[in-house]
Amino acid sequence: MPILLNLLGRFWYLIVIAALLGYSDWLRHEVKDAKNELVVFRAQVESSADKGKALELEKEKAREHAISDALSERDDALKRMRLAQAETRSRGNFLPAAPAAAKDSSQICFDRAALESAIRKLDQDVQGIVGQGDTSRIDAQTLLKAWPK
Repeated sequence: MPILLNLLGRFWYLIVIAALLGYSDWLRHEVKDAKNELVVFRAQVESSADKGKALELEKEKAREHAISDALSERDDALKRMRLAQAETRSRGNFLPAAPAAAKDSSQICFDRAALESAIRKLDQDVQGIVGQGDTSRIDAQTLLKAWPK
């Protein structure tokens, strides 16, 4: 035992150096393992980001397609509405023909041309209001169809 203590007393610095070398080797392996884990984690994050970008791109294309479909339906609906308005306006006179008992249209109790003009103006104003309402309704439907879900 005294020999062992004597050796420890003389070579204690070698024992400390050997312990430090062992610790540094263990620490080097730990750092290497942490770096490997970091590389794997980065690869997973990049893969996840790529998948997210692809999914986002797919959603954007679907949304653009939905908007395109909604706008084409809107344009078709507006075209049908304008055709219906044109048919309504092309009906001709709003007043019926003058009665056969009257010698001419000036003998009836109202000015036929002025009344026809007033009725036509009223119809145009009402058609304008209805057209704005229909256009707003169609635009609202288009917005709802194109709205992302």
